[in-house]
Amino acid sequence: MELPLRGPKPSDVGDDLEAARQWAAQLGAGRHGDTRYPLQRTSVAGRCIGRHAIPARALVTSFDQAWALLGVAASIRHFDGLVEHGAGLPRTTQDADPVRWPKGQQQ
Repeated sequence: MELPLRGPKPSDVGDDLEAARQWAAQLGAGRHGDTRYPLQRTSVAGRCIGRHAIPARALVTSFDQAWALLGVAASIRHFDGLVEHGAGLPRTTQDADPVRWPKGQQQ
């Protein structure tokens, strides 16, 4: 999934280059080495600032990245554990056998 980023326009970069750099640095730090999202960059140019590559899109390529980005990874792991635990249980009450007789002694 590609998430477009609303970044500074070339005129914004020219007006406050340091703010644009901080914005890009914060996005870069949030990537956590691309474990949360890699960034696609685009080139912007202005008369006063020259050409700069700024983040344009964050790419979320796996569910693990999405869960980490949303801050719900621990909840997902807990839910997955509950699902695994319940995998051997009857799916409906109709499937349940309230009294399990030893094999060969069923009535």
